[in-house]
Amino acid sequence: MVGGIDANVSIVEAAKTVFIYLGIPFIAGVVTRYGSFKVKGKDWLESDLAPKISLLTPAALLFTIVVMFSLKGEYIVELPFQVIRVAVPLTLYFLIMWFTTFFIAYRLGVDYSKTAAVSFTAAHRGASADKLS
Repeated sequence: MVGGIDANVSIVEAAKTVFIYLGIPFIAGVVTRYGSFKVKGKDWLESDLAPKISLLTPAALLFTIVVMFSLKGEYIVELPFQVIRVAVPLTLYFLIMWFTTFFIAYRLGVDYSKTAAVSFTAAHRGASADKLS
């Protein structure tokens, strides 16, 4: 292959990656949420536990990003044009989706905090699919 990387990824490898990055955190969240309901109740989860573990989510995300980039760092340095070729469309997608969603929610009369949250959620959905590979 000229000017690119020939990568063969099996469905099993892709499934493992999806399970590690999405499945494990999802299962941990479900177990924490419903386990807390049974042990101490929903009020305890929302008033006591959630504020105590709220920094865990961004810390875990940062750890995941650092690990992913450290494992593929040599490719980023060796193939900067490939990185730009992927980053530009993803950035454009993110901006278009964010501003479109924000405008629609704003026009519907949704308050700012909810408008911003739904805009980030909408923009994130498509952009995150490419991060798994």
